Amino acid sequence: LIGHAIDERVAFVLIAGDLYDKDSPDFNTPRHVRDKFRELDRHGIRVFLIQGNHDAERIAKKAFDVLSFPPNVHVFPTNKPETQLIDDLHVAIHGQGFAQRSIEEDLSSRYPLALPGYFNIGMLHTNLGGNEMHDNYAPSTREGLASKDYQYWALGHIHKRNKGIGGERQQIHYPGNTQGRHIRELGPKGCTLVTVDDSHNISMQFRPTDVWRWQHCELDASSLQSLDDLLDDIARRMEKLLVEAEDRSLAIRVTVKG
Repeated sequence: LIGHAIDERVAFVLIAGDLYDKDSPDFNTPRHVRDKFRELDRHGIRVFLIQGNHDAERIAKKAFDVLSFPPNVHVFPTNKPETQLIDDLHVAIHGQGFAQRSIEEDLSSRYPLALPGYFNIGMLHTNLGGNEMHDNYAPSTREGLASKDYQYWALGHIHKRNKGIGGERQQIHYPGNTQGRHIRELGPKGCTLVTVDDSHNISMQFRPTDVWRWQHCELDASSLQSLDDLLDDIARRMEKLLVEAEDRSLAIRVTVKG
């Protein structure tokens, strides 16, 4: 993620919650994160982040409170929404983090309306639309988010990337997580490079960051004549997945039916 940000010379990086999985048992992980943020600082790249259910204020005290971040990093408060202005870019970023792990209210309902003349970004850790596959933290609705008239919503919590809800001039987007954690988090994982032109048209490009990829290989053996045929079929499918993985390590679950 840091490498992509520097290579693309981005203006800033948004992290929409769960920078940490939980509080750190020691200082190695927070120190590593701080050093990486310093890399961005040396390239003039700012970082805006909110805390999610895994690294809520009352959970990740060591990770956030002991080692201070460099000056290019802004952590949004957890008690109310806040707006950060980047005046030279005419960008307004609105955000609020989690004070505790379980937030049942719709935090977005208290976010301010869009500031005229700015490109407005909302950062929110949320279960948009009440997805039953995920914990219903800070539930929000598409209509509620759209009513703020922000041009872009950067969402966290759901680990699966979506292609964006909206059009060229307004997007509600989950980039997913940067690394699949287990076999239920399949396929490429990474970040989203967002480009905005002077007319506020938005384009998004996926950038993979995972170093280990989980895949599911499912096949129907009904038409195969022998075990050798089955093994050959599995091998062909694995070779295809390896090519698509571009030199990443793969963990593959094979399911045979029929």
